[in-house]
Amino acid sequence: MKRGIGILACLATLIGAHFLLRTVALEEKTNHQELTERLGNLTRGRPADDIHAEAGAPDLICGVDRAQLEHLEEYAAIRKNPAALDGLVASTRERWIYFCSGPTFRKENRKSCLPAYGDAELGFDDQGNLLWVILGNSLTLH
Repeated sequence: MKRGIGILACLATLIGAHFLLRTVALEEKTNHQELTERLGNLTRGRPADDIHAEAGAPDLICGVDRAQLEHLEEYAAIRKNPAALDGLVASTRERWIYFCSGPTFRKENRKSCLPAYGDAELGFDDQGNLLWVILGNSLTLH
């Protein structure tokens, strides 16, 4: 009898843990969707302070050099005009990365300032105004 109660208690604990983890994962997914929607409505020239106030602090703030922007070559806007990458390198002074790709891509797991697939990346000029946005798998050159 005691063994049966122990098994039931263990089973109840496992079920409770499952629902708790599912609730946390659903809440995080909803937060990522809301962040993605807010970042998707940004317009060129928007000051970084406004974006910070609306979307919160970025998960990473990164500098810029050609090596850190080479991942942009995969986007159609750059493939159509390879010189555009040189223009972005010259005009971008700071990049912000928001983790939208899920719970496995936490700041402590990052080894570089390269965004993971699904993250949002924003490029700012030397005045602190928005130049470009990567959201999901789309690069928008504003």
